[in-house]
Amino acid sequence: MRGKGEEGERRNTDQIAEVLPRPLAVGGSILKLRLEPQSPTNLERDWSGKDGIATIAEIEQPKWWEKNAPNMIDIHFAQEFLSALSEAGDRLVIVEFYGTWCASYEVLFPKLCRIAEDHPEILFLKVNFDENKPMYKSKNVKVLPFFHFYHGADG
Repeated sequence: MRGKGEEGERRNTDQIAEVLPRPLAVGGSILKLRLEPQSPTNLERDWSGKDGIATIAEIEQPKWWEKNAPNMIDIHFAQEFLSALSEAGDRLVIVEFYGTWCASYEVLFPKLCRIAEDHPEILFLKVNFDENKPMYKSKNVKVLPFFHFYHGADG
């Protein structure tokens, strides 16, 4: 998209920027406008819109279950679970057993995040069913979502 002369090049680049002035949400992704220089020797001139080409980059958004408060920990292994419990001290620990496909947990999860943000003294451990099936069997978890509550390292 190039015009003739300096004004034409600037105008066309500005028109692109007007079309995409800020990131756009499309589905679960965000699209951003970025100018890429054609020549590394003219970076300042290129990034101002001259001799540059417009590209659209897709940025992956985190899945709903990947958004965590600072006191929420994803548990991937049984040893991680035991370590987190032993390091909790006298804190209340809430263990969330969930599945990424569980509609009930998806509805409940934003509320749990708010509780976690409002109560930083509570430790939340998130255990994904698909990653920890042996742990689910050992803890006798038969339905999802399911919660265990521990107080202190001794439970």
